[in-house]
Amino acid sequence: MRIAMLIDLFYPYQLGGAERQFYELAKRLAKRHEVHVYTLRLMGREREEVHEGIRIHRVGLAHPLNKRSILALLSFFPFALIALLRDLRKFDLIHANQVAGLLSFFLWPSKRPFLVTIHDLYLGKWESFAGFPLALAGRILEQILSRGIYSCVLTVSRYSARKLLLLGAKRVAVVPNGIEIKAYGSRRKENLVVYVGRLVKYKHVDVLVKAMSKLKTKVKLIVIGEGEERARLELLARQLNVDVSFLGYLDEIEKREVLARAKVFCNLSSIEGFGIAVVEAAASGAAIIVRDLPCYREYLSEGSAVFLSDEEANDAEQVARVIDELLKDEEFRSSLAKKASEDVRALDWDFVSERIEELYRWCLE
Repeated sequence: MRIAMLIDLFYPYQLGGAERQFYELAKRLAKRHEVHVYTLRLMGREREEVHEGIRIHRVGLAHPLNKRSILALLSFFPFALIALLRDLRKFDLIHANQVAGLLSFFLWPSKRPFLVTIHDLYLGKWESFAGFPLALAGRILEQILSRGIYSCVLTVSRYSARKLLLLGAKRVAVVPNGIEIKAYGSRRKENLVVYVGRLVKYKHVDVLVKAMSKLKTKVKLIVIGEGEERARLELLARQLNVDVSFLGYLDEIEKREVLARAKVFCNLSSIEGFGIAVVEAAASGAAIIVRDLPCYREYLSEGSAVFLSDEEANDAEQVARVIDELLKDEEFRSSLAKKASEDVRALDWDFVSERIEELYRWCLE
């Protein structure tokens, strides 16, 4: 197969699960097929390059590494459309990520299968972290995106699939995210609590920082990731005089090294379509604390994590109590970690890529 993939940010830019998914998928597909990725230009990178068999075409305005540039991101869509229209006859099918799916409205006359991966929708939660104009725009965008002209809509959980169907999406297939299981492992554990993800309001990292000031056990919090909340969170940590290290973005090897040493991983996010960092932490032998969202229940069984209600997840004292309990009771912590590690073994990228390849073949039939 000759496959065109559309994603605004791609290797070596690694913001989150979406970018990681497309990179891991493209890398595996390129071993058996001709894979082209159309993505945004990155500062310091060539416009055209081949990486692990993936033919990367960079278009639009140059985007800085590991930072957000709205102007550059907006430039991706017209430039990607022009480049793809130029090369369209080369490809058997097109696979877009998230908002790049909007290009389906312009490409449908080609009659080529067009798949889109939509990881999650915010639906009624836009107002919880965005003002009126942005929240309204977000709601409208999700409506349009869900009803694009697609051969198939891929999403990462049944929870996200239900939301897509509510907005009118057709032919929705659930394929979970994955990790390279064999790359993860547990080392000698330290009194570390780790968070990995974007630093934005709905992730509620501020509650975790506040919980650090209420712990009875001496522990260090490591925060991996970037976002507009970082400066506020760093100020909060200084004001509370708690032991928190904000490491920003780490490459995969560095991130795995931190997770391998962590006794506890905590994610209090109120919006998640899948939660790839939770899977990575589970594979690393950390005990998991999460807000009780439906997506986690699809791969974590009862007794493999501490699931907090909304009330508990928003309460720093409750979060601190759970962390203290896990750190003081090693038998309990280890039993949770062992069960979670067993639960995520099936979520390997090789399996995930094979499932998506099957969907490609189905769309071509």
